[in-house]
Amino acid sequence: GMGGVGKSQLVTEYCYRNFPAQYGLVIWLNSESADSLVKDYRSLLSDMAMDVDVGGVSDNADMNKSTDEIVSEVKTRLFRSRVPWLLVFDNLEDHDLLNDFVPRGAGIRGHVVVTTRHIETEAVDSHGTLILGCFDISESLELLRRSAGLHNVDGEKNTLAATELCKMMGNLPLALGMAAAYMRRCDVQCVEYLDRYIASEKTGQSLYGKVENYSLSVASSVSLSLGEIEKESPTTCQVLRLLSFLGPDQITKWLLRNLLSSKKKMDAHLSELNKTGSGMNLSSNSSAMICGFVLAGAALILPACAKDGRRVGLCAGLVAASMLIFSGNATDSAA
Repeated sequence: GMGGVGKSQLVTEYCYRNFPAQYGLVIWLNSESADSLVKDYRSLLSDMAMDVDVGGVSDNADMNKSTDEIVSEVKTRLFRSRVPWLLVFDNLEDHDLLNDFVPRGAGIRGHVVVTTRHIETEAVDSHGTLILGCFDISESLELLRRSAGLHNVDGEKNTLAATELCKMMGNLPLALGMAAAYMRRCDVQCVEYLDRYIASEKTGQSLYGKVENYSLSVASSVSLSLGEIEKESPTTCQVLRLLSFLGPDQITKWLLRNLLSSKKKMDAHLSELNKTGSGMNLSSNSSAMICGFVLAGAALILPACAKDGRRVGLCAGLVAASMLIFSGNATDSAA
């Protein structure tokens, strides 16, 4: 199905409902490319090395193996596993990758689930494919009622506005979910949200295409939400800009909390320095660079479960992002 219809959310729910009753091991893989799959397999092998139930033995030498050896080793250990397992290939772009990464053989004790935007006729005919589409109008309205708060969708005017909003968003679950979250967070009724959404479509047009593989309705919803975040908390908006330079997979709640905390403390410190006339005249925005370095240092003390490669990558990304933001702020100030 297309982006935003809820493929990953549906499989996530399936995993929660069937672990551990049906599957003793659930493995979620980022399947956008061969490189992302290899990265996840390498991480998986490190975890499996300590788990005898999946045929593992503690061996640090496993992490020094070649890509082919890593993939072969993971497949072998899954084949020998004594517990039922589920492999989830999320957002698969190239179906041929399954030939290389899926364990095969008689008596295997696992299942494979694939989410993808690309529909292949052969898969539909022979592999029990479920094609997800957008909601119908009644489902869309029910989602808004449950998620936005009944008081924001209740009444004749709000019902008409909700119906029009669903049509404008193409009944896309992701866009509707974002609209519902906005209405609940800002305590805005659907009539008012519809007006704001229409006004935001011009800004959404500029984001469309940058929000890769998603519809204009998602871009417009993102634009509207970002505008509200910037009004409510400029610091949060600056943090989002910093994080936009990073890949999404390792952005955890721990990272967000520490980044926000570091940014606020740094702004307070710089404000105090400027008041005391210490010779520094740094704006709140330019402190993003220093904040990035502070967090990069904090990332060095990530929990022991974090892999060294991820820790180094996180630090490098934060430093690079903060330098770019600082560079942009400096340019603006000079202008």
